[in-house]
Amino acid sequence: MEKEQIFTLRDLRIRPYDPTSRVAQEFPGFELIEENRRDFVLFKALSHLAVAFTVVNHQYGDRRYRTRTRQCYVKVYDSKTYDLVVEKAFTVTMSQFQEEMEMRVDVPITADKVVNCREYWVSVESEQDGVEDCGKMIRFFRISKTLYRYFHLESAYIKVADDDTTHYRSVEGQREGQKYILWRFTKEKSGLMDDCPEMRVRVRSVKGHMWDYYTEAHSGSGAFWLDDPNMDTDKLTLVYTPITEGMTNDDICYVELQCLGYPVASFFLDCRHTKQGEWKINELPLITSYHQGDDDSVNRVLSHLDKIVTSLDDTIAGIHKKMDTLVGLPEVKHKLDRYSNTMRFFMQRRLEGLPELTMPLHAVFMGAPGTGKTTVAKMMGEMLSGLGVLSKGHVVARERSTLLGQYYSSEGENTLKALNEAQGGILFIDEAYQLYQPEDPRDPGRFVLETLMTALADENKRDWMLILAGYTEPMKKMLDCNPGLRSRLPETNHYFFSDFSGAELMEIARRYLTGQGFVLSAGASWMLEEVLEHDSQHRTKAFGNGRHVMNMIQTQIIPAMAARLATIAKPTPEDLSLILPEDIPAPTTTNTPRRMGFQHAS
Repeated sequence: MEKEQIFTLRDLRIRPYDPTSRVAQEFPGFELIEENRRDFVLFKALSHLAVAFTVVNHQYGDRRYRTRTRQCYVKVYDSKTYDLVVEKAFTVTMSQFQEEMEMRVDVPITADKVVNCREYWVSVESEQDGVEDCGKMIRFFRISKTLYRYFHLESAYIKVADDDTTHYRSVEGQREGQKYILWRFTKEKSGLMDDCPEMRVRVRSVKGHMWDYYTEAHSGSGAFWLDDPNMDTDKLTLVYTPITEGMTNDDICYVELQCLGYPVASFFLDCRHTKQGEWKINELPLITSYHQGDDDSVNRVLSHLDKIVTSLDDTIAGIHKKMDTLVGLPEVKHKLDRYSNTMRFFMQRRLEGLPELTMPLHAVFMGAPGTGKTTVAKMMGEMLSGLGVLSKGHVVARERSTLLGQYYSSEGENTLKALNEAQGGILFIDEAYQLYQPEDPRDPGRFVLETLMTALADENKRDWMLILAGYTEPMKKMLDCNPGLRSRLPETNHYFFSDFSGAELMEIARRYLTGQGFVLSAGASWMLEEVLEHDSQHRTKAFGNGRHVMNMIQTQIIPAMAARLATIAKPTPEDLSLILPEDIPAPTTTNTPRRMGFQHAS
């Protein structure tokens, strides 16, 4: 005879925690335990599983029973070995006046008891018949092996049902047809189907609505699915349930992709109009300034959407302003101006959903030391980041010695490390011609160039820029002898940094001294101008241009000034600021005639 059913357990939710987390501090804290989540980070301080569920009383209102009690257990099984990992006993007690109640049971468990990526079955069981079991599969992932190991996000776009060819950046909220958001990944990470942690897409409307969509467990159905990695395609696509409910033509939604609870990428879905195109990886940064719920949230979102376009002009204007602060370099400024306008043109086309255009990104900077090559590289990184071409815009500087390393044959590893550090920004290799030693076929520099050539040929990795820098003639020789390298660094992207004249060197000195609160006396100004003109006229190949000026100020003029003022007990602010003729060093003496060949002739 079947025994009478007393309780039913349902809505099982699980959340691992450590002693410092909110789940540990707030009890019962049901709102902190998400309903649909099954994958979690395996952190070293793991101490418990918070297991929450709803108990339904089947004898609610039955006067024959006042209080019923049952002994139950939470058990965690290893799904691979079927071994019991841990269990925790608890008691369910309900009166006839309780229809249902929420319960939370904290099960002790530590990181050494679970295995990375393995599935565990969490079951709630009754000691006696009458309680319906409920269970759930969970997994743990070490965070260091997760976000960048399992997938590489490339783009996101909106798709409308029955239209497989058109990609949209935004779609009107009430447009007919179901709408999907698709996230495209490059097929370069193995195990994406079997080991990929679940992902969640959170959609938050500025009107207050919120939707969460989770991946399902390898079933290929439900909220998400991934293309079969065994198919003959170089892309993997993550798709989620149609986003039609509750959206109107005046709505704007913040869309965020999460992995294991960590945000990965985000964008704003503007339901006010339809626009073709895709959100590229450079346009999917986390928008940390967005917070739902404030009265001005709509205005902030609209402002952000407007800035996607207006920031193009602001970015270019800011770069031009910084370029104007640089002394000399008329040819570089003109070329950078044309380059920024072209990039702005491409970005505007992409925002309007027109076919995308691209141009070679990688460049060569030619000129003597101290002519501003590194400074311009930093400005270029900032500009390309603002235009959405690079996701970060930082500059990673390297030279032959740091790429070759201490041991022979380590150059490939060092170069790949530099390339990884430069992802999203610029890899700047100074004195790059030193990597090319044709008279020595065993020179390890050629392995660096080969590694760079392989990286330049990889069309799937465009979120980086290479700048090779060095003296003009040696750089030209290296490119002439390496057609493959020259083809990927076309002449349109060759920037020539001319030597500074004596007047330009003086202007560099004036700007620096003024910025540091120094004043040149009339005699000191005349003498410094004569010294810099002399040094400019008698420069050697090793002449440092702007670096020469800075070295003179920091290692000669200021120390001479300090020595002079050491005899004054209480120097005045004017004394501490005024540079006199005796503080200016004598011209650099050299018998070398003026060098003519290192000036670039336009």
